[in-house]
Formats: sequence, structure tokens, C-alpha cells
Amino acid sequence: MRVLDAAKWLVAGTLLFGACADPKATPQPMENSAYRIGTPDPRDNSDAFVDILWTRKRCEQVFSNDSIYDEVAFPEGHEQRIDACVPSVDRATGQVQMSFRLAQADNNNKLLMLPLEKKHIEVKHSERTVNSFEFEPYNPSQPDQLFILLIDHSASMTNKDGGDLTRMERVQEALKVNTKVFVNDKAAAAVFRFYSPGSGMAPVLEGLEGQKWTDVQPITKPGAFRQELQKLGGRQGFTPIYSTINTAIGPLLDKDTAVSRYLGGAKDATPTIVLLTDGFNNTRADETCGDNAKGLTQALKAIQFARRKPPSKRPEVYTVGFGTGYVPGWKAPEDEVDVSPRDLCGSEAGRRIDSDLEDEGIDNISLQWLAKVGGGQAFIKSDYKELAEVLKETAPKRYVWYKVKYKVDPYYHRTSFTTRISIVQFLAASTAVELHPSAWFDAPTGVLPPGEKRWVVPGDMRMATAFTIPALAGFILLTFLGPAMFNTRRALFRRAKKTSKKKK
Repeated sequence: MRVLDAAKWLVAGTLLFGACADPKATPQPMENSAYRIGTPDPRDNSDAFVDILWTRKRCEQVFSNDSIYDEVAFPEGHEQRIDACVPSVDRATGQVQMSFRLAQADNNNKLLMLPLEKKHIEVKHSERTVNSFEFEPYNPSQPDQLFILLIDHSASMTNKDGGDLTRMERVQEALKVNTKVFVNDKAAAAVFRFYSPGSGMAPVLEGLEGQKWTDVQPITKPGAFRQELQKLGGRQGFTPIYSTINTAIGPLLDKDTAVSRYLGGAKDATPTIVLLTDGFNNTRADETCGDNAKGLTQALKAIQFARRKPPSKRPEVYTVGFGTGYVPGWKAPEDEVDVSPRDLCGSEAGRRIDSDLEDEGIDNISLQWLAKVGGGQAFIKSDYKELAEVLKETAPKRYVWYKVKYKVDPYYHRTSFTTRISIVQFLAASTAVELHPSAWFDAPTGVLPPGEKRWVVPGDMRMATAFTIPALAGFILLTFLGPAMFNTRRALFRRAKKTSKKKK
């Protein structure tokens, strides 16, 4: 009896513990699958996180607001979008499809929209890097944005290059054509000029009327923006690119300035820095290419630090160079911010910049390196007719949510595994989710939709009855088979249990 009582208490305790357990800690069944999926586990110490949309309920929570909608991708309506959002796996092909969005961890999980591309994403299967995967962004949208335009006003911007217009006049025309890109109901622009008045003199960053950089007001009206561009001109002097970037990504955004007040206001905008130049960084007549290595290193480290700040102070950096790069085809290395003279200049480290190296082209290496670390892009153009088109690229599409698809050998689906999605350039954010295949059940197998050659869609769960119903019928048959055979044998051989009669 004591053993039975102990067993009763053990069962009761187990049931009570299960009732009190956190349901979020328990893996949930995946739709149209024999798998179960655990609660996503984001990496700590990040001001943003990868929000993996791990269940239909989570997808419905995220997409409850139909004002953010992509009718092109989902012409059949809201439910089609939800179906596309729900994660899926296929054991036969080793396929995994997972949707996610980005959110601000320090702002009540507010949506964070970035111009993500495949190169910004890292996918791991059980912590092993997946080299081949597909990346699909959805719901292009434009968040509130402030463009900080930094325009080179050095002496070379007055050159005409054999045409009727100076370089600065070409910049004016290109910016005017793109007025609606920089100033609209979602975007404003703050325009600055930068130069160094003479050899060894302090760099200058100011408004187009000479006002201090702390007082330059963002422009919110297209007409006012075009009028402001009329004030662009040319100045005698040098080109302090690095110090200009340092001020724009640091004090301009951090101190009490007109720009920082706008960014922290009701619009909750994010800053995008666009630097336009036609040369090399230099502030002295005797400066050599190798001298720039230290300044570039400092600027890159400052950008790297700024990219860890909250979104309203985290800049994206784009650079636009007018001319031909002096090292054609060069590409910035990944995750490298310590620059040596050889890294920057090769065998030209000892050459003077002013009236020497700058005559052979522009410093495409510095411009590409700054944009790479700054999460943006560099544009080096010698044809000024392309300048207007290039400036449009500084306002790339941003997206509400994304999907990754990858395949591994089906062998790796035999046991539980994790899928980890990380952002590797715009910010440091990573989330893993654990998936558990059934040890007993391996259905239904996915099917290829019409026109698709690679990615299957979940099969109908009713396909699983092809196995379950016959198995269940077999168990039922065995239940009745024994008694049926006994009764049949008794009927054939007319055997019946003799009844005993009591003697009187």
C-alpha cells in the first residue's frame, strides 16, 4: 500500500509541476510538421535583437497592423502573408525556412527597419555556418530619416574639367534633381560644407551661410532645400575628410545641436550621413599619402563606436567621390579598422598628396573603407551625368521583415538542432531557436509548388493519415482478433465449458 501511495503522490506532483510550468519554456508544435520549436533565445548586451517569428500566433501579433502591407508580394491578402511568415522545415530535403524582423531592445521592442541585404546576414545550423542560403526582404518602407549632407568646399571643387559647369555646380544640379529623395514627409536634410582654409589651419565644418555646425537646422520643405542649394560655392583650401566625419558621427549627434534635437524629437528619425568630395583627405601642403593612415584609423574606430549607439544616434555613412579611383577595383577588408600606410597607399606611401597624387585620381580606398565600416556604400563616379542616379542610392529601401531559407544534409535533422540568425554589419544582434524532430514520426513530406525547382512548401497534414490510419486499424484488429479466433474455434469444434452440477 505504501508503494501505491508513493506512486500516487509522484503522479500528482508531476501533474502539478507541469501545470505551473512556463508554457513559453515548452517547445511548441510546428504547423504541418512533426517537429516542435522552442522559444527564440536572443543574444544579450545588444540594443537591438533579431525577432524570430516562431509561431503563427507571433506572426499574427506582428502583422496585426495592416497599414504596413506588401500587396505586390502577397496579392491574395493578409492570410497569404501570415502563411508565408510561419516557419517550416522538411526532413526529407533538410530544408529550413525562418522569418524574422529587427526590433529595438531599448524601446519597447519597436520595429527597426534597415536596408538589409544578404551580405549583412549570417546563418548557422547547430552553430555551423551555412554558406549557401537565400534571403528575402518583405514590405519595403521608409522610416523617418535625416540626411546629413557633407559637401566638399575645397579649391578643386571650382574646377570645370573641360566643361561649362564647375564640379560644385554639377553637385548642385544633382542634388536638386533628388530633392524628393532628401526632403519629403518622411525625410529631412541638413546641409553642411567642409574645408580647411590653408595649409596647417584648423578644419572648418559649417552651414552654407557660415553658421556654426551646432546651429544648422534640418530642412523639411522641398522649396527651402532647393533654395539652400543655391548657396553652394567653392572655397580656397584643403579637404579635411576624416575630421569632418569625426564631428558628424560624434558631437553633431551627441551634443545639444539643432540636428540632435531633431533626431530626438517626435519623429524619432535616424541619421544618414552622405559625404561628397573630389579628392584626398589633406590639411597641409606637405602631407603624404602615408600620413593619412593614422587619421583614417581614428575615423574608422569612431564610426565603429558610433554604430553601437541607440538608433537616433547611430549613423549610416555613405561616401560619393567625383572622379577616378587611384587604385581601381580595390575593396575594403572585412572587420578591419587598423590601417597601416601600406594598407592605404601601397608603394605610394611617401608621395605627397597636394599637386601630386591627387592629380592621378581620388582616394577611393578611404571613401570605401569609411562607408564599409559605416554600414553604407561608396560610389566612385567619373561621369557626372551619373551623379543624380548615385544620390538616389543613398536612400535605399528598408524592410519590415525578412525570411531566410537554407538546406543541410537530412542527416542533421535526425536530432534536435538550432537555427541561428545574426546581423553582422549594421549592428550586433543574434538570436537562436531550437527545433526538435519527432523520434517516431517523419511526415508529411513537403511538395514543390508549380514553377519552383528548389524550395518545397509544407505538405498537407492529412497526408500523414496514410500511415496512421492503417496502423490504428491494425491495433484495433489485434484487439478483436484473439476473442474472434477463440469463438470461431469453439463454434467449429462445439466445445463448451462443462457446468458442474451439485449433488442433492
